[in-house]
Amino acid sequence: MQLKEIEKKIITYRSILEIVNAMKAFAGVNYRKCEEKIHSLRAFEESLYKGLGILLKFFPELKMPESDKTSRLIIVFGSDQGLCGAYNYRIAEELSPQIRKEDQLFVIGKKLLETLGDFSLKPRLALRSSVSVEGIRESLEEIFEQILAFLKRSGPTDIYLCFTAITEKQSFIHFERILPINIKKIKDIPPLSSPPLIYLKPQILLNKFLEEIIFIGLYRAYLESLRSEAYYRIKSMENASTNIERKITELQIAKHYQRQEEITSEIIEILIGSKI
Repeated sequence: MQLKEIEKKIITYRSILEIVNAMKAFAGVNYRKCEEKIHSLRAFEESLYKGLGILLKFFPELKMPESDKTSRLIIVFGSDQGLCGAYNYRIAEELSPQIRKEDQLFVIGKKLLETLGDFSLKPRLALRSSVSVEGIRESLEEIFEQILAFLKRSGPTDIYLCFTAITEKQSFIHFERILPINIKKIKDIPPLSSPPLIYLKPQILLNKFLEEIIFIGLYRAYLESLRSEAYYRIKSMENASTNIERKITELQIAKHYQRQEEITSEIIEILIGSKI
């Protein structure tokens, strides 16, 4: 390889390294933003369950919706972009054996949709995923509208969320039911001197609580998924930058060797020309 070719390759690899580092930095920002929002969202979710518990305590005649148990609506969150290693494959691999014939599958993420095809899984609905925290809200509202429309057509259905979560820098696939409501999540309600003041009928308020719990569950799963995707992308970019830096070092060594060879050849030519 000629010296000029080596120098061109070094410049190219350095340009790629800048792009990789920029992608890693963007993923890092997404990771931190998701982490902050997840913390506050969990606190809000707890307050929703507390409010639901108060409502059920003072209006015991209210009945929580129950499904027929024959089918489930499963919303699975994945990636809309690549360069995050085996992120989507792990989700598809974990989900595949759990899907029943009667289940309805909603898929969030173009890349995950492609991967699910390798496992012969065909979703009822496929939507694009957000690539940043700021874009989640718009995407989330579209998902939520589709779920409410599905429930209106099909009646009460078990709803499950499938997403990747990060705990202590370890990733795992989470399969969580959000409907029917898990009664165990309702905290012990402190004694109240009088019933809560409400301006809606109890049944309407119950329905609003259930919708809000579904929405917040979706939001939390979306954030967990995006944070996990960012984590996988950071790791992938770190491996890529390490490999690129190693390649640049190898090229620099080759460049020095090539330059030394050229200098040696030039010295020999001078010596021969001077007839020493």
